[in-house]
Amino acid sequence: MMHLKKYRIQQYSFLFLFAAIALSVFGILVIRSATAGTAEADIYTRQIMGLVIGVVCAGIVSLIDYHLYIRLFPLVYLVCCGLLLAVLLIGETHGGATRWLVLPVLGQIQPSEFSKIFLILFWAALLSLLEEHINKVWALALILALSAVPLFLIVKEPDLSTTITCALIFVTMVYAAKISYKWIAGVLGVIIPSVGVFFWYLLSHEEELAEKYYMCRRILAFLKPSKYADLYYQQENSMMAIGSGGLTGKGLNNTTFESVKNGNFLSEAQTDFIFAVVGEELGFIGSCAVIALMAILVLICLNLARKAPDSAGRLICCGFAALLGFQTFINICVATGMMPNTGIPLPFVSYGLSSLLSIFIGVGVVLNVGLQRSLKN
Repeated sequence: MMHLKKYRIQQYSFLFLFAAIALSVFGILVIRSATAGTAEADIYTRQIMGLVIGVVCAGIVSLIDYHLYIRLFPLVYLVCCGLLLAVLLIGETHGGATRWLVLPVLGQIQPSEFSKIFLILFWAALLSLLEEHINKVWALALILALSAVPLFLIVKEPDLSTTITCALIFVTMVYAAKISYKWIAGVLGVIIPSVGVFFWYLLSHEEELAEKYYMCRRILAFLKPSKYADLYYQQENSMMAIGSGGLTGKGLNNTTFESVKNGNFLSEAQTDFIFAVVGEELGFIGSCAVIALMAILVLICLNLARKAPDSAGRLICCGFAALLGFQTFINICVATGMMPNTGIPLPFVSYGLSSLLSIFIGVGVVLNVGLQRSLKN
């Protein structure tokens, strides 16, 4: 393991850490406003505690050589799959989904959130190990087979939004591992027609699939909002809230009667639809500030990837950039009615201790990659 004396403080990306903290503080203020006057009015204090613990974790993890995780990638993989399997066997069920474990001392955690970081480390190790064979059929088959296990366990919870996010991270990391464009073209040649066939089948068997699969009903609600108004109302109210905020918004903690938030027209305002609260209370300027801070984080990740000392470090940074970028994109698209409702949190901003802690652990790993830039040569 690398000694701390070899690190150079000049290589520490304080801007990356400060941007993450600023976004989290922004989130705490919005969460407090979103839950004011409700039974969950005190959850922002838990988010503050989560932020403090998260920053401490990020600081500690940033000083641990990331090559340790790369060397122990089989253990990282087993821990990830073990936690996801434990959820299915002994997990807590809420709202028809089994996604939570209750652990001694730690309390309730959501392993699927931590699995995103575990999988980024695992894929970085595996892809760097098979770097010279990435375009061979046996290597791709092995990578896909090992990746299918944790993704299947997440789907079974069910947690489709996390599965989609992890799949997008995987695709990004495989691309960053310099897979041949022939494979990319072949996969796109299969996926694009398959998506068309799926939508044709969904619309031609609408009643049957809507009755059997909840996710199909969500997609149909997006395609036919008037027919499935009971499922589309959250997004409709979210768009109304964002639009009503105008340029500068109605202000945090406002008591305006016309507020969509104050009228309790937004369920899960502190989690999945937190961006609607940002849009209504802080307006276009506040929304752009959130997007700008997230863009800064993604760009710093990509810059650190470019300067990483090896392929594993580069892949870790690319994977974390994909996590932040895709999850933010999906959350905002859902809040603005551009995608079906998937129920995915906005990184750093949405309420959720598991999400916040896992994302700061990821920040710590990326910071360590940045610390080792000076050792590249």
